[in-house]
Amino acid sequence: MSEGRVVTLNLKKDEESASIPAIFSNFLQISRVATEVQFEFVFVDIDDVARTLQKAKESDPGQQHTLNGRTVAKIVLPALSFIQVKDHVNGLFKAIEDELGKLPAAKEVQHGDSRVVAT
Repeated sequence: MSEGRVVTLNLKKDEESASIPAIFSNFLQISRVATEVQFEFVFVDIDDVARTLQKAKESDPGQQHTLNGRTVAKIVLPALSFIQVKDHVNGLFKAIEDELGKLPAAKEVQHGDSRVVAT
């Protein structure tokens, strides 16, 4: 893919009743409603990602592409419990960012409120 080209991928997950447990999750969705925080772990097959990125190379710039994922697990916490791990999670983020910054040719991409570091 050419440098500077932006590819938008939409993740479409199946219903929980149709989900089969995966060995691991490679996407995390975090939501909050009132005093509850929900973590939803979604598995997307890496081969599907590779095929979609290959299609994206050959498609019109700006075209959105959809990936199908499977919900592996959902965890709901009271917001008061979640806020107790704020300092710990911030420390994890800092340690990960520091470690990723040591990698050669690390590139940071800003997407909305999210940051992605790729090599």
